[in-house]
Amino acid sequence: MIDFILCFFSYEDPDMALHYGAMLRECIRHQTVARYVLEPEHMKKFFDYIQLPNFDIAAVAAATFKELLT
Repeated sequence: MIDFILCFFSYEDPDMALHYGAMLRECIRHQTVARYVLEPEHMKKFFDYIQLPNFDIAAVAAATFKELLT
C-alpha cells in the first residue's frame, strides 16, 4: 500500500509537484510512512529531486527532506 502511495507522489510533473510535496509532508508525519520513506531506495529520489533545475520543485523536495529528518 505504501509503495502505491509513494509511486503516486512524483516531483517530475511540475504542475503537480507543489501539491504532491504538501501531501507527502502530511503523510510523513506518521511514523510508519516516514520510516518507509527513509529507506535507501526512496531516499535516493530526494537527492535527485533537490538537484532539479526547476527551483520550485527543488525547494519543495528540500522542504520535504527537511521534514523527514526533523
